[in-house]
Amino acid sequence: MLGDGDDALNAEDHEASLAMNKAKVSINITLEFTEATLHDWVTSAIEGGVTREWADIDVGQHQPGWRNYFTAKFIEREQDKKTHVLSIDKLREGLRTMVIRYPEHFADLIEENADATTGDVLVQCALLGEVIYE
Repeated sequence: MLGDGDDALNAEDHEASLAMNKAKVSINITLEFTEATLHDWVTSAIEGGVTREWADIDVGQHQPGWRNYFTAKFIEREQDKKTHVLSIDKLREGLRTMVIRYPEHFADLIEENADATTGDVLVQCALLGEVIYE
């Protein structure tokens, strides 16, 4: 049976539980991908969704190792035809954005279920900071 002091204990436990629900825990995880894997994701975006939906692509001159897509220019068809230049650094940032804002698409990358839509989300996160064109 509960005694007189138990109500105070229960209130204290309740407050501690509420505080636990609000406490944030940060975890840093490092994932490694090959450039070939990044290239495949960008290629699927270019061949699948990007060029059909929101941008024209200028891959420029051929680079050794077929790395053209890493420095491709994406020219938006809307938004005053703004031009964005892709880079591996921007892809890194795009992956971070995917983890936070579009975890279901990031999970597709990790689980090797990526398709043109997944690649398009990555490219938009890398170049625009969010998915604007769906």
